[in-house]
Amino acid sequence: MKNVTFESYCSKRISYILNTKNRADKLREVLSSCREYKRSDDELIVIDGASTDKTDNVVKEFSDIIDIYISEPDINGPEALNKGLLLSRGKYIKPLQDDDTFYKESLEEAYQVMEFNPEIDFLVCG
Repeated sequence: MKNVTFESYCSKRISYILNTKNRADKLREVLSSCREYKRSDDELIVIDGASTDKTDNVVKEFSDIIDIYISEPDINGPEALNKGLLLSRGKYIKPLQDDDTFYKESLEEAYQVMEFNPEIDFLVCG
């Protein structure tokens, strides 16, 4: 068996996990925001609960920043988030909602707090 460390497994800095369903307009807004703060060493995972609106078109429009896209039925939002968690390879996880607003400076500040304070396991900002 190969010896794997957490650091070697986490090939990404931050995994952003965004779950959505039938909210294409809101999805477009949050993905526009993601384009501002997602770095090349981050990953963006979009878990869609089998939307029947124009979600697929929005995802195609932002395919340059979306690393993983899954569209299939979910029981609920927490199940969708769990799928994203299982797929993620980031050292840090940031769940996103399709109707939330995020600020690049605040996300970077939270990252710095976690990175330079290894005794912190979980950070909730508000």
